[in-house]
Amino acid sequence: MLKILLLCLGLYMQDPGATIRQIDEQLAKGMVTVNAVLANPTYMNLHKLTEFRQVIRKHAKAGPVIMVTDKEPGVQTVVKGKLMSNNAPLRNTLVYVYQTDHRGWYADDRPHVETGQGDRGHARLFGYLKTNEQGEFELRTVRPASYPNSTLPQHIHFEAFADNGRSLIITELLFDDDPMLVGALRESFLREGFVVSKNSGTRDKQLFTYVVSVR
Repeated sequence: MLKILLLCLGLYMQDPGATIRQIDEQLAKGMVTVNAVLANPTYMNLHKLTEFRQVIRKHAKAGPVIMVTDKEPGVQTVVKGKLMSNNAPLRNTLVYVYQTDHRGWYADDRPHVETGQGDRGHARLFGYLKTNEQGEFELRTVRPASYPNSTLPQHIHFEAFADNGRSLIITELLFDDDPMLVGALRESFLREGFVVSKNSGTRDKQLFTYVVSVR
């Protein structure tokens, strides 16, 4: 087992493309799961690469998605939710999520990119999953922080797609106890359709439940 791990690490160091192709093949054969790949610290530097993200999207399945390794700093956070349209659950629907880490950073070397699509396609903490037959989804992550030197509230970016790839919704999941989510800013975000939830877990292991409605 150690020999195999060292071989994989050596391959990764030499050729990230080869490692991504190997991950794709292993996922296709059921040798590993998407969660095992996303939670593997060896692959963390691959997360910013488009090819890696496409592989994760390709193999997305229903069920909880793990967005962090067990060494990721921050408050353990579980996000549960249901994706709805016209009061009916959206089943087997592809969902994409991404967020900052406990510092408010999307990447290890910088906090945020404010041009174009910014960090949408390169955030270190991300996941693809599909809703189940009840339209439910679940994320296992750490609580994101606001951008450094910013008044923007903490948030998780949330997108959903139709089978043909068409965007169904782009929104943000917000946290009711965020000290920045107050006053006029809170009202503005709610008008924009962002979704807010209260922590029903503990201080150290938080749980937020959302209903995301496609209009």
